Amino acid sequence: MKELIDVVAKMNRDIAQLKGLTTKESAQDWITRTGKKNWKVEGQDLDDNPTTPDNIVVFDADGNKRYIDGYYTTDPKKRAFFKDYYTAYSNPDKRDEMKQSTYAYDKGYKKHAPSTPYREFLKIVNARLKRFFTEHQINLKARQKLKIIGQFISYLWKIKYLPEYIKREDSRFSSYTDKDFADQDVVKRNKKSIEKIWEKYKNEITNHFDTMDDATFSTLYNAWRKYSTGAFQGGMELEPSSSSSSSSSSSPFNA
Repeated sequence: MKELIDVVAKMNRDIAQLKGLTTKESAQDWITRTGKKNWKVEGQDLDDNPTTPDNIVVFDADGNKRYIDGYYTTDPKKRAFFKDYYTAYSNPDKRDEMKQSTYAYDKGYKKHAPSTPYREFLKIVNARLKRFFTEHQINLKARQKLKIIGQFISYLWKIKYLPEYIKREDSRFSSYTDKDFADQDVVKRNKKSIEKIWEKYKNEITNHFDTMDDATFSTLYNAWRKYSTGAFQGGMELEPSSSSSSSSSSSPFNA
């Protein structure tokens, strides 16, 4: 109890746990999935008792212990946030009126990330992709769906969709192929130009995805599937529905 008092009262921190860090295998998987470079996991006998299992210790890149059997101490700011939130909304009925995430932004505990062309594009395509999955009753696991969304939208942004607008505006890239855009990372290396192109065409692009028929959307999706063969396993070809209607947008993807 003394140690708990030291953490909670003297250090002004809370204790939390990531249950996925309770074995070496799951902890290593978490390190890999979250992209934490030079982090490592070890089993250590922290209580000097050979009869008890080793503790699972996760170290950061500087060698500091960050998690022990999944347990860690939280940032004092997080504790202050919860104290303020549960003081202001002390019962479930009140909390139904104000979600934690909304309160965090309203009170400045969290800052909204600045908008970028890619974030705006992601929202547009994500909405269309979710609608397509719903209409075709395609059910995917959450992790599988996130993987599809991330890779598919990145592909459209860097290789298959946005580059068509780049070709319109910059003759240097008029003869570039999908492979050229991918190999030379044109979008990433021309951020200022992309911002101007996005401002000029974002309304057209938004309208195009809002009104895009199944056949066109399926073509884009299946082009990504062929491009990323091996990068994603367990997916499926999307077949356009028989009720597809033609889009009236002036996008370069319309026949």
